Amino acid sequence: MMKRINFSKIPQALELPDLLEMQKRSFRDFLQEAASPAERKIQGLQASFLDVFPIESTDASMVLDFVKYAFTPTRYKSVEEAQAHDATYATTLKAILRLSSRQPSGKLKQIVEQEVVLCDIPLMTDAGSFIINGAERVVVSQLHRSPGIVFEADEEKNISSLGRKLYVARIIPYRGAWVEFEFDVNNALFVRVDRKKKFPATSFLRACGVDTDAQILQIFFKTEDVPVSADNTDNLLRRICAEDVVDKSTGEILLEARSPVTHEAIRRMSEKNVKTVKLVVGAPDKENPTIWETLRKDPYKGAKEAQQEIYKKLRGQEFIVPGQAEQYLDNLIFKNLKKYDLSHVGRYKIAKKLGPLFGWLSSIKGLRFEVPSERRRTLTAEDLIVTIKYLILLNSGEEALFEHDGKSIKVELDDIDHLGNRRVRGVGELLENQI
Repeated sequence: MMKRINFSKIPQALELPDLLEMQKRSFRDFLQEAASPAERKIQGLQASFLDVFPIESTDASMVLDFVKYAFTPTRYKSVEEAQAHDATYATTLKAILRLSSRQPSGKLKQIVEQEVVLCDIPLMTDAGSFIINGAERVVVSQLHRSPGIVFEADEEKNISSLGRKLYVARIIPYRGAWVEFEFDVNNALFVRVDRKKKFPATSFLRACGVDTDAQILQIFFKTEDVPVSADNTDNLLRRICAEDVVDKSTGEILLEARSPVTHEAIRRMSEKNVKTVKLVVGAPDKENPTIWETLRKDPYKGAKEAQQEIYKKLRGQEFIVPGQAEQYLDNLIFKNLKKYDLSHVGRYKIAKKLGPLFGWLSSIKGLRFEVPSERRRTLTAEDLIVTIKYLILLNSGEEALFEHDGKSIKVELDDIDHLGNRRVRGVGELLENQI
């Protein structure tokens, strides 16, 4: 090694770090060559195999499972030897796969386990480079848009008919369909999944399990229990009902959620001995016009109807196989990690930006919502609700702090060019995507 002569007069305070360590560590994490098959983490090659396997036949009679992978010794003992032969300094990747076949009754018929040679993987040298056909090559890290949620101003529609500024929100996954929220000129909120036809945001919530008007009203509006009596008529009239008023003895609905209280409704509730009714605080069409206008444009009343209509719009099919529409959204964004992956980075970014809003949602009485786990890599109904809430705060002009339970966030737009919204993809992650 060449001796380095230092002519500087100022003494060196810190030793120069290994600037290639990030690349070398990324490649080590990709191979996990030193770890035993049982100790390997779900990253790099291990994650690539687990994403693809198991592979099942259409009738589930045959299943191909991944057991483990291994490497063969390199053909050349050193990098210099590979360069001298104008060859590639590489190792061979082998995987052990297990094929299971079952009888029509479901009973296990046969298990075959076999080693399969997949490909050659070039090895990284101590200099962070690769030897390909005797030439030294490097893989450059990429700077890409980080998974997470981005809030931006709407460039096409600036202001609604109510005089409010309009915004868009994009839930960007590491892999899978984008979910985009946008306003129309009447301040109603719509959703696009995978950049296809749009539909009301409340329809999307219904398809995700928040299926009644009462649930939607209680999430986005303040409510209160008001006594039903002749003396309290002035406090009841023309106010919006926040949940269905039901006669417990007959099951008859006396007043539907989202309906205004009238003299006739008060009379019927008094006759049926209804003591209190849950009402929306204030005027919803003025205080929160977004949800109110969206509900007016939402033609669906339940989860199944919303799921079927969304399936028709996204798939472009009129004929629906029973059960297919209900499973479609689950496979697209909610439960199938092979089709939709928010990644740990995306989940972390969402929790960091919208943490207090998750706390606010989980604290609403009468509704069962939870803060998504930091390990959850697919979307949840809670993610959609807090995204809508953040957009409403932006649309109302409240570019200030949102506080809940001692925690606060600043309600503001994102700068997509800011380096905080970008992340570095190392050589290991790039190779994982190629595999």
